[in-house]
Amino acid sequence: MPRSNTYHFEKDGGTSGRFTTFADTSPGGSVDFFRATRDDTQGERGGIFTTNKYYSEGGIINLDWTDYYAPWFHNYVCDFVRSFSEDWTGHMATNSPSSVEVALQTVKRTSPSRPRVDLGQNIGELRDFPQLFRSAGKQLLDVRKPGRLGKSLVPEKGQPGIDSAAEAFLNLEFGWKPLLSDVKKLLDFGAQIDKRVKELNNLKRKGGLRRTTRFGKKSDNYEFVTDYDGFATVQSVHRLIQVPIHIRTTERVWSFINWFPEIELPENSASMRKLARRAVYAIEADASTAWELFPFSWLADWCTNIGDLLVASRNIIPASHGFIQVMRSFNTVLQTPGWDDGNGLTMSPIFIQHESKTRRIASPSFEAHFPFLDARKVSILGSIGLLKSKSSRTFGI
Repeated sequence: MPRSNTYHFEKDGGTSGRFTTFADTSPGGSVDFFRATRDDTQGERGGIFTTNKYYSEGGIINLDWTDYYAPWFHNYVCDFVRSFSEDWTGHMATNSPSSVEVALQTVKRTSPSRPRVDLGQNIGELRDFPQLFRSAGKQLLDVRKPGRLGKSLVPEKGQPGIDSAAEAFLNLEFGWKPLLSDVKKLLDFGAQIDKRVKELNNLKRKGGLRRTTRFGKKSDNYEFVTDYDGFATVQSVHRLIQVPIHIRTTERVWSFINWFPEIELPENSASMRKLARRAVYAIEADASTAWELFPFSWLADWCTNIGDLLVASRNIIPASHGFIQVMRSFNTVLQTPGWDDGNGLTMSPIFIQHESKTRRIASPSFEAHFPFLDARKVSILGSIGLLKSKSSRTFGI
């Protein structure tokens, strides 16, 4: 059954006032400086849950009493910190993947049938290799001819140099890069087979194969970060105090999945290696292979997850998975500098931290989205546009 737990710690909130004959130096009312909540389902292992922790310090205002009409503050926790300690539940949005995308990528990256190299796709693309080499030779000749790339560094639109550069870029992105990448992967085929055999042996164990997947870039420490800088009014009663504010939200995303075999896996090591080889090199052509060979499937993959769904649905080694648990941790820190107006009013720096952790259950499904056009994608579209205009000029369109 659902349950919720909350506990908190308080500190003295201080006092403030105006139109008094002296300053009240009592501790004042209490203010939360630490609060934690947890919501989950009792007795449900691996189910959904949410935890939140809030912590604040600083923002303490002091101003000595001078006369009846003047405001005063005595260790007073500013209104800004008070409002956050009462209810602060938000984190800034990051560019992390959706739970559906996390689930899909988890299946795709951990499936026992995932390919290292798609030999079926490579065989289907053999027909393009002669044209790829002819194009490379033609472009080398263009560089050496005056009036082309060799002489004019910035030719006019429609000149052979621009068209040749566009064609060379597309050949690099869709021809040479994938080809060299697959060749590199084929060089360590022995280690990849050994690794997959070890994985299949773990799959045979009681409880199946449990895998953890992290999301984000290794160079970013697998973190998704959003920053905000601005100004905030931290006190408006009795005195107006505005200070610069910096907020940073850091999110981490990871997932858990369990795989279970649907067939009796072989005990013989030779048979196991044969099965692993079929999966690593995707020897059996399927819908994913056909999709990759379909013209402009890459453009559809920019806007949808069809290609990933087809790869994730591969079942060369019959296996099924249980619930996919998507974990997210958030850490939002808000900071401001201290304040001193030079006339006795001071405020200590503010530090507020909100930590959250969630677990949700997700499943792979179809998603469509507006693609983010980075420099590479813009270059690809621009190159295709140039070659299209060349074709139109050739036929007088």
